[in-house]
Amino acid sequence: MKNQKVKKLQLQKLKISIKNRSAILLIQDIIQKSKDTLNSLECSSEVDLSSLENSEQLKQLKIGGDIGRDNFEVIKTFADLEELSINNGKIIGLFNNSHSLKKLEFTGSNLNDIQSLPESVVTVFLTEQPTFKSIKAFLAKNKFVSEIYIEEINDWDAALLFQQFKHVKFNFNTISHISTFKECYDYIHPEFKQAAIQVSNLNNVLQALLNQGLAQRKLFNPYLKAFGMLLQQMLPYIDKSIFYEFQNCIIYEKQDALCQRAH
Repeated sequence: MKNQKVKKLQLQKLKISIKNRSAILLIQDIIQKSKDTLNSLECSSEVDLSSLENSEQLKQLKIGGDIGRDNFEVIKTFADLEELSINNGKIIGLFNNSHSLKKLEFTGSNLNDIQSLPESVVTVFLTEQPTFKSIKAFLAKNKFVSEIYIEEINDWDAALLFQQFKHVKFNFNTISHISTFKECYDYIHPEFKQAAIQVSNLNNVLQALLNQGLAQRKLFNPYLKAFGMLLQQMLPYIDKSIFYEFQNCIIYEKQDALCQRAH
């Protein structure tokens, strides 16, 4: 029996990890023969995507590495793409007018590389550790994003995100620095703790400073320093009415530490 050459494949999902460059020609052949059915592709930028140009089947694309000009030109023909994972802000810009793209995974290190997203994108995945400031700027440009998955984030930044962007669903693993996530959140939302001590109990010197409009940074920095680090991003969100509560938390924290050392 003569060998029959396979002309078409029915692959729908393909994940490519190139460990041997001699396999590239075989990979290209597989992709070309799967064009009519392939709806999900994960690969590195080494893979030539030219055989998928103008694909109407491809819905999910995850590509790593530096995108060359040839693949750049091919990717912009994927008009029906629904999910994209990329580390290049310029590639994302190709889909500004897309109506089908719904999910974006950005694997780059600088969130500011993303200028704007099509309004169809409502879910974003971030694999690098962003800051509250970078996410705030990102959401200011992309108000339609309603859900963000974050791999890692500072615990205070996480608490601030919950406080300021209540319309966005955040999913992440926090990085513990000086306190637990719950403690960070409680400082911003005292309504979930015990009732705050009223400002009428403040001493005369403190009251005079408050009446003079003393900057919160000058007011709270001694206590923030005592707590181990300067949390300047927190200052605009700390209510003056919980001044003594905030002070007492630090005193109790220090007392606990001294007791532990004594034992």
